[in-house]
Amino acid sequence: MLKKNKTDVSPLWTSISPLLTVDADVLAQIHAECFRDAWNVESFSSLLYKSSYFGFLLKSSGKPMGFILCNSLVDEIEIITLGVLKIFRNRGCGKYLLKNVISCAEQGDSKKIFLEVSENNVHGISLYESMGFQKIARRKGYYQNCEQSGNTGNTSDALIMIYPHVQM
Repeated sequence: MLKKNKTDVSPLWTSISPLLTVDADVLAQIHAECFRDAWNVESFSSLLYKSSYFGFLLKSSGKPMGFILCNSLVDEIEIITLGVLKIFRNRGCGKYLLKNVISCAEQGDSKKIFLEVSENNVHGISLYESMGFQKIARRKGYYQNCEQSGNTGNTSDALIMIYPHVQM
């Protein structure tokens, strides 16, 4: 009998579904917990209304855990944002969401998957590297670093990462 790691996401107790415009409210709530400069409901609605945007919402017992939002660009997929609620982090949720995007790329015409991540997001970088993403470029001063009370005036670089292993 196989033992399950209690901290890993398993399809047995989770569900994953394609993002819909009606999910904009829950996406904004998750994004607000994950990022200081969170997107609002209207931002998510306007992106999900466009046919090139897609993603997945991960739930456990009907409760949202996290999501991934992507844009399909000719033969590439850009990961726009990924967020997992704090109580579900370090359980494989991010990997599970990324695996679904990789699967979409392999089933479609996408030759690569890329994303931008703040150099300060060490957990995100670690996740992406563990999945095979590689750093290919840096955008100096791309992100404005903000404290909860306001803007500090400092910036951080964006790391551009690519997943070059799409199996077509």
